[in-house]
Amino acid sequence: MKKLIFIFCAFGFILSSCSDNETDTIDNPPTDGVFLKTLIETDDGEDLVTNFSYLDDKLVGVSDSDGYSEVFIYTDDLLTTIEEYEDDVLVSETELEYDSNNRLIKESYTYGSSSAQVNEFTYNANGTITMDEFGGNTYTYTYNILGNRLAEEHEEGDEDYSYTYDSKNNPFRNIHQRNVFELLGRDTYVNNILSYINTSSADFSDDFTSAYLYNANDYPTSGSTTYNQGSVDQEVVVLQFIYEL
Repeated sequence: MKKLIFIFCAFGFILSSCSDNETDTIDNPPTDGVFLKTLIETDDGEDLVTNFSYLDDKLVGVSDSDGYSEVFIYTDDLLTTIEEYEDDVLVSETELEYDSNNRLIKESYTYGSSSAQVNEFTYNANGTITMDEFGGNTYTYTYNILGNRLAEEHEEGDEDYSYTYDSKNNPFRNIHQRNVFELLGRDTYVNNILSYINTSSADFSDDFTSAYLYNANDYPTSGSTTYNQGSVDQEVVVLQFIYEL
């Protein structure tokens, strides 16, 4: 089963009653102090339950019903280490480095005894961010004024994508260093992704779309995600969100 929300995600099937086009405005002011406690993903009748733990507004741990977990370690209020475990066995570690403005500039990922894989980030004058990925790939990310990623361009190939969003509250919008988690591939935008579309000429399709129902504070309480909509490989995952207030 795909881990959708926090271990890089994409959401499915847009319902007109539940979704809005991407916008630079928010319908209601954000509600501070709301944090996602539990995510339940149902795929082909099988549930994956993921729990999130916090220290104040810092996300410090993630664990799921498949035995996967992550520990987030902070130094002087900056996320510096991520440890990944499978059935309580440490399998990988990520070290993060920052510039003098506390912007993420380097991600070093080590799996087992292998050499570190390093991604580096550059902050451009036009507001875009460039990631030089281990292995030679370069991606440029474009954002709107809220910090939602609108597009990513793969300079060497056919992995260009565009995003659209609703105007509601993302379950992770209140976490500390939300923008750092986003650069690490986590869905921690201000709003919720409605579509993620490959805009290049790639032969493969890894698109997805999403729709949600919301509570009175405009946080999603349930939803669905459809991968490869309309294809023989179409997959629909049902989502349930439970919050810590």
